[in-house]
Amino acid sequence: MKINLNKKRLYTNLFLGTLWIFLGASYFIFGETMSWIGYMYLILGILYLAHFLYDFKHQYLIIEKGRIQKNVLYSFKNSIELSEIEEIKKK
Repeated sequence: MKINLNKKRLYTNLFLGTLWIFLGASYFIFGETMSWIGYMYLILGILYLAHFLYDFKHQYLIIEKGRIQKNVLYSFKNSIELSEIEEIKKK
């Protein structure tokens, strides 16, 4: 069973990625000098798009075979056995 991410969060990453790429491209199209800020905007936009694609494909939590696995792009996959859970708190 997969527990999906909030659609608002997914599409916010998509919107921010396209916005940063647009801003980075505008530095090169309309700017008279080559600026490192344009490159930073492009890199930031690519990272946001990669985050969107990863989250869209893998979603948030996967529960299967007695194990809960949390998918995170920038770290290792966190997982725990269901039998090891002692208490659940809502924050």
